[in-house]
Amino acid sequence: MRLHHAFHTVPAARVGELRHFYGDLLGLPEIAKSSALHDMDVIWFAVGDDHLHFGLDDSWDRGHPAHHIALWYEDVRPVLDRLRVAGLEVNELASFPDYRYRRFYTDDPFGRRVELVTPLDVAP
Repeated sequence: MRLHHAFHTVPAARVGELRHFYGDLLGLPEIAKSSALHDMDVIWFAVGDDHLHFGLDDSWDRGHPAHHIALWYEDVRPVLDRLRVAGLEVNELASFPDYRYRRFYTDDPFGRRVELVTPLDVAP
């Protein structure tokens, strides 16, 4: 089992913030959406073989605060540095006893939590 994609909506007027956070700060490449979605206002980012999908919709709702996206990085340090330089707060989450990785989180420009996961031996 693995993540295939996650879908959220964001206000259409804030698409620049979306691209800056997920593309520039988190380092995710923007990819072409499926041709079957040619008439939908969506932006896709690649996460390895998986995707994050964002619909541009002015009636967006971030939903329950427990909803989040988790991204795995072999070395999260450059990402944490970019986030901090951009003025974003980054916090470390307690790892569960059976997890062999460290967890950090920040919020995207829309108030959604983004979890950043890295191996235990990577010190920020």
